[in-house]
Amino acid sequence: MSSNVSGTGPTEVQSSPLGLDICPSIAEPSAPSHGGKRLRTDDDPGFEDNLETQPVIQRQHPDLWFPDGNIILVAEGTGFKVYKGILASHSEVFRDMFALAQPGLSVSVNGEESTHGAPIVPLGDYANEVAHFLRPLFTGGTTQYMNPLVPMSMEVISALFKLGDKYEVTHLRDEALRRLKETYTGAYKDWVSRRTNERQAIDPLSPPGRAIVAVNLARTFGLDYLLPVAFYECAQLSPKILVRGVTFSNGHVERLSEGDLELCLVGRQHLRPKQELSSGYLSICCNLQNLEQSL
Repeated sequence: MSSNVSGTGPTEVQSSPLGLDICPSIAEPSAPSHGGKRLRTDDDPGFEDNLETQPVIQRQHPDLWFPDGNIILVAEGTGFKVYKGILASHSEVFRDMFALAQPGLSVSVNGEESTHGAPIVPLGDYANEVAHFLRPLFTGGTTQYMNPLVPMSMEVISALFKLGDKYEVTHLRDEALRRLKETYTGAYKDWVSRRTNERQAIDPLSPPGRAIVAVNLARTFGLDYLLPVAFYECAQLSPKILVRGVTFSNGHVERLSEGDLELCLVGRQHLRPKQELSSGYLSICCNLQNLEQSL
């Protein structure tokens, strides 16, 4: 199993960035409602088919199906034909899985029988997460994914962390963790600096509610040091977003557990009077020139 990442965060963050006791029980475990993965809804078609002994390839992934590949991964009916040696060099887990791979079978692609001539390994993961996980390994995306100057969407960060941890591809997991820590830990001055800094570890255009994903990752993997800032960010979301959760590009929804949702709604109530005290409009007469003259 990969190295434990639960104890690597800063210890100075024990409350919200503004020193507000908005979630006094955030360190207490709250079992995620998605069992260690994103919540699977009733409209997730055929997810259990991934676990069939003879997976059906309904479609070939457009970017990750190489004609000369020598291993086929199948997730949610999507086939990824890649290179066994490259995967094995990054992951002992895959190396062991390949020993159990099924031989090249006659499989169905878009309703037509076809033989691909490569061993097949069924995966119990979402197809879009597998794609995010494989791209930096096979499509020359390492520079983009590992460049600290290039922001990354929370959807990609979640996939890299979860599958990087599951399959022990540590450099992908660690890069995702670095971005989470850069965004959701640190002293107050660091938090303020991040909000005004043009360089962001996480894409600011990520769907509203990215902190929901951060809370769920922290709960699932024991990254408690992410929780204070993540909960503070959650407490600033609208009740609509808090309840409905975050919808990723494949239609899957990530929601807070009932316990964490309650914490965030209570936190919003605690924050509201403090925000009313700190917000307001300055007089039109208050400008930089007048301020400098008064000094």
